[in-house]
Amino acid sequence: MAEFQDVMKQWNRMCEKQQMCYTCPADGLCSPVSDLCADMKTITALEGAIMRWATKHPEQIYPTWLEWLECNDIFYRKEVFPHVYSTTVGKKAFDHIPADIAQKLGIKPKDE
Repeated sequence: MAEFQDVMKQWNRMCEKQQMCYTCPADGLCSPVSDLCADMKTITALEGAIMRWATKHPEQIYPTWLEWLECNDIFYRKEVFPHVYSTTVGKKAFDHIPADIAQKLGIKPKDE
């Protein structure tokens, strides 16, 4: 059984990718679950559908902001700017670039 948070994240991704519910790989299992009146058999079937979809559609990972900035010669190693690494903004530099922003900037996903 998968972790609850991972299943919910993948469910959200799957729903965002679908144009219409009738084309969804979950095949209508979402409705009783979202109405909070599903039995364990339905919940297990929905989890299976979601995780199978997630396996076939892995999430693309983009570089971190710092990797992208360094690669484009905008920001250099931490020895040059040590004070930035202690700030909240500096700590965000280690977050991966969100997919929607990366796509707008023309940044390609990392090869795993």
